[in-house]
Amino acid sequence: MLNFLFWNINGKPLASAIGKLVRQHQIDVLILAECRIADTELIRDLNTETDDRYQLVERDPFCERLTLVTRMPVRSIRRGNSLSHWSLRRIVRPGQDELILGAFHLPSKLHRSRESQSQGIPAIS
Repeated sequence: MLNFLFWNINGKPLASAIGKLVRQHQIDVLILAECRIADTELIRDLNTETDDRYQLVERDPFCERLTLVTRMPVRSIRRGNSLSHWSLRRIVRPGQDELILGAFHLPSKLHRSRESQSQGIPAIS
């Protein structure tokens, strides 16, 4: 079974805390929203005190709000459809069923009404 972690870190410098959490829970795929941590710092803290080697997944040019990191071979996570607030990925592993991963960074409830939030989410097909 794969372990996933999604965290909107709101631009905070939490690389060390993220690294500890990822190692403690043996996260396979990490999805960060609003991440302003330098890639090198994030990867360094994820790979500290572990034999796992976390790597950045290729960034989605249409959805820059999300950062994906994995300890699986990065070629096993393939890009699918995306827009500015969401990205679909296919996870393909030898001998395993293919998975579809949907990562979403939806508009904040602080700045929108319930009605405008639901209108901002397109149907995904």
